[in-house]
Amino acid sequence: MRRPTAALSWALGSLGLLGSITAATAQPIADLAAISAPAAIAGRGEQLPGLTWSLDLLAKRSSTAKAASPALAVAAAFELSPQLAALRDAGLVRTDGDRVQVWGWLKGDLPEAVDLLRSLGAEVERQEPRHGLLQAWVPVSRLAEAAGSGLFRRVSLPAYGVVSSGAVSSQGDALLNAAALRTATG
Repeated sequence: MRRPTAALSWALGSLGLLGSITAATAQPIADLAAISAPAAIAGRGEQLPGLTWSLDLLAKRSSTAKAASPALAVAAAFELSPQLAALRDAGLVRTDGDRVQVWGWLKGDLPEAVDLLRSLGAEVERQEPRHGLLQAWVPVSRLAEAAGSGLFRRVSLPAYGVVSSGAVSSQGDALLNAAALRTATG
């Protein structure tokens, strides 16, 4: 059995209409690709190298915010961007004043990376030399500088655990009164 799309393409091609049909359908496909890309969703232009899209967006939105202090600029960034607000509301980004908690995936020397971050005003919380990873609170205004230093493969948000109960409960839930515990603790 012949596939209808192949037969249709052959028929349109033989009539000389294939070029106009494919050109007409290519634009909506390109538009869809642009809409689904994080850069297009955020509307922020070129992404800073070494930063994930969320940290790139936070850095750019806070730098363009008209605020009296860096902490207010970070707060304004969340108001300017629905994507950032959604990340904050889901608990996937943590800020403290003008700082954001990040993971730095190392490609350089760990002590050198720690020294760099501290010179940028960051507080290094954890170091994991075995995995080439460190966790730090970095001023949002210095994210691009840290990522562009050449010491990191990537600077990203930490992967926080998310507590969620599914639609299925077991017999043990009723025995342990787990529903009441989930209600009490969120």
